[in-house]
Amino acid sequence: PQVVKNIIKAYGKQVFISPEDHQFLKVKIREHLIKITRSMSFGDPVKNGIRQSNLMTMNMSNLYEDPFNDFNLQMQFKSATSLYNFLINNDKKHVKSIFQGIQKQNHHYLHAQPMLSTLIYMNLIRSLKSFTEKEMQNLFLASYFKDIGMSFVPKDHLEKVTLTDKETQIINDHPRNSFSILEGRIPLSKSYLEMIKNHNYLSEALKSDVNNVHDIEPIEILTGVETALLSTSDILVALISDRPYRENYSLFEALNYIKILIADDYPQEFKMFVKFSKQFFT
Repeated sequence: PQVVKNIIKAYGKQVFISPEDHQFLKVKIREHLIKITRSMSFGDPVKNGIRQSNLMTMNMSNLYEDPFNDFNLQMQFKSATSLYNFLINNDKKHVKSIFQGIQKQNHHYLHAQPMLSTLIYMNLIRSLKSFTEKEMQNLFLASYFKDIGMSFVPKDHLEKVTLTDKETQIINDHPRNSFSILEGRIPLSKSYLEMIKNHNYLSEALKSDVNNVHDIEPIEILTGVETALLSTSDILVALISDRPYRENYSLFEALNYIKILIADDYPQEFKMFVKFSKQFFT
């Protein structure tokens, strides 16, 4: 690992390897993920949480390359369930440490976004104290797998500053594609799969340019608070993170956009969201 780090530091961020070595690394990631999933209760909880989350994020990359690989999907689902059980039985402050640990790794945003937004979402729904432990587990899992439909999006679309209408539609179709990929393949009920299918309804309201947020036409929200908070957690993490096509937004700017989207329909939840965000990010 140190040799590779030195090469990257000296020559740039991209390292090219043979297809055989690439396949070898995929297998090793799976082996390490299985091992850490089985031993989460031993050792430092923050280090274990960061290690498992990072391995899951790397394995998510492999899953996006082949979303119909049942073995990989089931392993990722078991790992996500294990991570939830680990987090719910430990101090909430560990979530913040794990969140920061993942950010430092500089994963591709497509693979890191599900984990980062789900960690935020977990602490949010936990703070509401309105859901049973089983409901929270299902919400955690729905949040984590909601973007797997992005695997259908050509990689070059994810780096562009300007997209055609067709390219934008391909990206906007990812929630429905996530539903299609997951239905009947993971043990989540239809109601949680429907959440996945509709989780992007607030993001679509933002349109393609968040600078035009004040021009948003009012939309009728037909979903519950759990879906609204799932969507806003996703939007918050996306806005405060760098993208190849734009710089990150400040927490204040991101919360201002979210205020326009949900404050009228969920005023109490929005106040809680603001308070939570300030505590989490400062």
